[in-house]
Amino acid sequence: MSNIQIIIFILMIPLSLCIGSFLNVVIYRLPEMMQNEESHLNLAFPTSHCPHCKHKLNWKHNIPVLSYIFLKGRCAFCKKSIAWHYPAVELISLTLSLILVIFAPLALLAPSLIFTWILISLFFIDLKHQLLPDNLTLSLLWLGLLVNCFYFFTPIQDAVIGAVAGYLVLWIIAFLFKYFRHKDGLGGGDMKLLAALGAWLGWQQLPLVVLISSILCLVCLSVLIAIKKHRADQTFPFGPFLIFAGWIVYLKVLML
Repeated sequence: MSNIQIIIFILMIPLSLCIGSFLNVVIYRLPEMMQNEESHLNLAFPTSHCPHCKHKLNWKHNIPVLSYIFLKGRCAFCKKSIAWHYPAVELISLTLSLILVIFAPLALLAPSLIFTWILISLFFIDLKHQLLPDNLTLSLLWLGLLVNCFYFFTPIQDAVIGAVAGYLVLWIIAFLFKYFRHKDGLGGGDMKLLAALGAWLGWQQLPLVVLISSILCLVCLSVLIAIKKHRADQTFPFGPFLIFAGWIVYLKVLML
């Protein structure tokens, strides 16, 4: 790595952990804000508090990862367990951000980080709530088209075709599934997510994204059904697999 990359790498450690802490706020609050119009929550207020006892957290309880370790995974006030995904999101944010510092060209680092942080939020929201908020998927879509106006990752015409093709591919699959099975198979959020990935990656990368995500989803679902952790007639989120596959393909594009 160059001297500039080393400096950015060091600075990215606390920054990405703090971003991961904010992503936890988005993951926890955004679904409630969408599903409950009377909710008093927003992304800024009230300040961080325990979801169980509602006690306001001190600054020392908000240090990413370290607070979780020092508190032994429990609230300092009510002693209830802190969900595992809080430190997980912070560590994932750290890990993926540092990978981008190493492999992404300096000019592409900022949009790559924003792309990754939004995907992390979408991953955990869909995993927990089976919901892909338009606030995030559509922002990702328009941002992808914007950055590719400057030919960052793919020509703008390929980005536009990718956005349209990404949406239509899953829309057609969902339409056929509902026509033959008489029930919904995919949600509109999945279509918008793949459209956003197409806007960032271009239409040429979409077959690989769909292939990887479909295989991973099938394997994971089969295992869960086999060990009786999931029933075949239950809904199952496809978004996390699209996100995982999309980020892997995105990293491949960066490294070409």
